[in-house]
Amino acid sequence: MKDLRTLTLHRCASPEVFIHSLDPGTVLSWVVACPKLEGLTIDHRETQVDIKDVIRMAAARASRGSKLKAVTIIRSDRFVYAQLDMLELKKHALRVEVRCRRNRRRWRWSWQGEGKTGSL
Repeated sequence: MKDLRTLTLHRCASPEVFIHSLDPGTVLSWVVACPKLEGLTIDHRETQVDIKDVIRMAAARASRGSKLKAVTIIRSDRFVYAQLDMLELKKHALRVEVRCRRNRRRWRWSWQGEGKTGSL
């Protein structure tokens, strides 16, 4: 865990557990977990991630000399984050990116006409 550089939480059932474990302020020993961590990606669609916890974690890591270089949050259409929260997070990470992943259904269809058959 000492050499971990990037962490991606993809469809994690409880991302807040990982966020709290990366926060040296919530750990009793105040030791920075994964001190070389540079990038954090949180990909969530089913659960809302509390952006205040992410800001608190990034600030505590930065104050102990383990500043994150990049924080990426991939969310669904349902969850919206305030611009001020993103600016606050930007103070503690060099790059902050929020992407929206739309939950689109893939439709299969087929067509026939004029002697031709095709499908998509």
